[in-house]
Amino acid sequence: MKKLNRTQKIIYLIIIILLFGVFVYVSKKYTREDVEGVKFNDYYKDIDGSHIDLIFGSEFIKLIDDEDVHVFLIGDRENEWSQKYVELVSSIVNDLGVDIYYYDIVNDKSQENSNYYRIVKKLNGYLMSDDSSDNNFLSPSLYIIKDGKVLFYDAETSVVKNSDEVDAYWTEDAEQAFRQKITAEIHKYVLTIVTQ
Repeated sequence: MKKLNRTQKIIYLIIIILLFGVFVYVSKKYTREDVEGVKFNDYYKDIDGSHIDLIFGSEFIKLIDDEDVHVFLIGDRENEWSQKYVELVSSIVNDLGVDIYYYDIVNDKSQENSNYYRIVKKLNGYLMSDDSSDNNFLSPSLYIIKDGKVLFYDAETSVVKNSDEVDAYWTEDAEQAFRQKITAEIHKYVLTIVTQ
């Protein structure tokens, strides 16, 4: 076996240090929880998010089991269906004065990291199943949860036909029906519990 000279050892050491640096950089770049100060409106600039707090996977997991009632809006900032759904829900909660949480699944789902799998496990039974019977945590969706129990779940546009256009789907009547449904559920599970 050939013995390495001093120059080769230094070159290998530098390469290892550079690779480690790249690994750390990429890990931090794709872990949004390391980004301090990111707000809901960093994702949705044109939507009034005054009643929406942005949370990340680990915080979402903790809040699922909280004894208080929480409303969770699940979105994908890169998806036009999600943008419209978030806009509608934001309008509803602003009118009601109810604070909710927004969880963006883009990073956790694309990485299929531990947060994603823990959320899927906790919400089992309230997820869409595909042809292979896999439970999929989809967006956009809305959950009302207390003590780890899902009280209400909506995923009206999580699975739509590819031929559907967002504006064609969300007619004035569809928006009004959605608004009535979500408002009624928030009144039933959130506002009545808060006022009791």
